[in-house]
Amino acid sequence: MLDARETLFKRMAARVAALGEDLSAHERLEEALSQSLTLDEERRDEARVWVGFLAETISDEELRSLHTRRNREWLTRVTALVAAVRAENDDRLAADPDGTDRDAAIALVALTDGLAALAVGDPTLYDGPTQRRILRDQLDRVIGPCPASRKSLV
Repeated sequence: MLDARETLFKRMAARVAALGEDLSAHERLEEALSQSLTLDEERRDEARVWVGFLAETISDEELRSLHTRRNREWLTRVTALVAAVRAENDDRLAADPDGTDRDAAIALVALTDGLAALAVGDPTLYDGPTQRRILRDQLDRVIGPCPASRKSLV
């Protein structure tokens, strides 16, 4: 189970690293977060493994420790992406003294992880377009609307 979780983490990290430089900070954040969603067969399979792994963390301290470490690494990356959106929108806001970037990252990761987990159990209700729409709606609420040039890399 540890190897499977590490493989999932590395796959997602590689997809995020491969995002094009031509994206705005907002688009980069959206596309990075969407890597957790079940938008294609590969990510649906990964979500199934992730949900099974997460269930095992309840009774296995080693798995829980790995989950905590990897989740916090992901939150650090998403927090940096949120900060980049804020900075791109107003370069006078280079610092985040009140921690709102981290709070936004926690909310957005909880959203995408929850959507993926629910999609494992009910892929018809939580289909790809629905997940994408919910993510965009929450991004608009949490960090503000994306510029009109919004792209979709689904």
